[in-house]
Amino acid sequence: MTFELEKILTSLKNDNEAAALLLSRWNEVRNKSISEIDFYNLLTATTATQLPISSASQTAPMETIEQWTRKDLRIRSMWLEGYRGIPKSCDNGIEYGISMYPDLRNSRVLDPFSMVLLGSNGSGKTSLYSAMELLCLGSTSIAKKHRVNESGFEKFYHHLSREANMMKISILFNDDTVISISDKRELGKVSSHIDLSSFFCSESDIAMFECSGESVATYLDHQIGLAELIEASKFLGKVISYIDQKEENQDQEIHEEHNYSKLQTLQNTIDENVRRIRSEILPSAQNILNELLKDYTDDVVGLSKTNILSENNNGEEIGLFNGKLVVKEDRSEIEPRDYFNNFRFKLYLISLRIAIAFQVMRTRHISFPLMFDDVFDSSDFTNRVKTNKFINKIFDLYKKLGINDNPLQIIFFTQDEVIAESVYEGIMSSAENPCQKPNAMFVRLFSVFPDSEIMKEDDIRIENEEWFYNLYDS
Repeated sequence: MTFELEKILTSLKNDNEAAALLLSRWNEVRNKSISEIDFYNLLTATTATQLPISSASQTAPMETIEQWTRKDLRIRSMWLEGYRGIPKSCDNGIEYGISMYPDLRNSRVLDPFSMVLLGSNGSGKTSLYSAMELLCLGSTSIAKKHRVNESGFEKFYHHLSREANMMKISILFNDDTVISISDKRELGKVSSHIDLSSFFCSESDIAMFECSGESVATYLDHQIGLAELIEASKFLGKVISYIDQKEENQDQEIHEEHNYSKLQTLQNTIDENVRRIRSEILPSAQNILNELLKDYTDDVVGLSKTNILSENNNGEEIGLFNGKLVVKEDRSEIEPRDYFNNFRFKLYLISLRIAIAFQVMRTRHISFPLMFDDVFDSSDFTNRVKTNKFINKIFDLYKKLGINDNPLQIIFFTQDEVIAESVYEGIMSSAENPCQKPNAMFVRLFSVFPDSEIMKEDDIRIENEEWFYNLYDS
């Protein structure tokens, strides 16, 4: 369960039996239909004798949101073994990994570099990207695309690995924090405290949404971490409707017996939190998105708003962005999927994630890299200049908005050499002073994960006293 939902339920459970009961049974009932649930056992206080907590909380004490602010979570390095074809550590105990620094002796005094990593199909590029996803989000887009359920976890993540009974992923962040996971019980070490979904964007993410038929408003809710809150509210609505129907049919009087009013209070509290989080993020994210898209949306006036909240000092309406476009010709509202061509719709989704990620960095006062995996190919843009300009605009907007005091870090995985070069040029051209180039690396992933026999001493990196064989050629 996400940190926000667990926080709400935990804060209410002493005064609201319904909150205590939902906290204790949520993972059990969330995917069941109403007809499958025994409501008497679910909604009576006698079942709340024990309140199990999420797997993430079993491995580490629950932290407050405030403890996960003002953190420099830019990535310095990652090392791993036994994951999606990446070998176990060598006989000498040295694992495999990647460093966000070139071969510099004094790397600890520098900001982590942005990285453009070029790798052909089968080289392990997506394995590295999805390992970062798994540690930071608790899930991966490629697993969701292949509809891997919890029971298939080990088989999927050990795919092609020589040792099918072990896996380890570790990331060193720039605040000297090291977080490691080795099995599914540890997947919430980061995601239990802060939702970083909007910082990751892959071809799998885009393909799944394009095929889903969902509205952009739903996509927005997922990107700002509201998916589980909304799911819980809908579940409670079904329970309340079920009780109302029982009462109308005079099957039994169960309102008071099942804490009916407290169920309604719980649903209202969750809905209030959904509105609060939307109002904190969406208006500013909309302005950021407008800036990112204005060179590619000449035929629209802007982005639609709904649920007008108030007016600012200039008399402009402040409302919640609902994901739709306002067409210039007749001021009508339209879903982006129905208006844009395939490439511009893809660009819209990518820009939307970036806008939300910027706002998360701003409100939580954190730094975290923007991560991309195969989101473009050279057929997407008519020429490389447009790619350069888009990447350059991301950096320029980050500086213009004063998102963070730390330089922006981008980690971009691609199999397309034209796109790799264009992205790298876009990053390097973002410096205000040409004599002060941004820290960025263009590297090529080895075609296959190398055996220790062919690794050289020069390939060994040391970060935070961890030794690993570097997996790319610079």
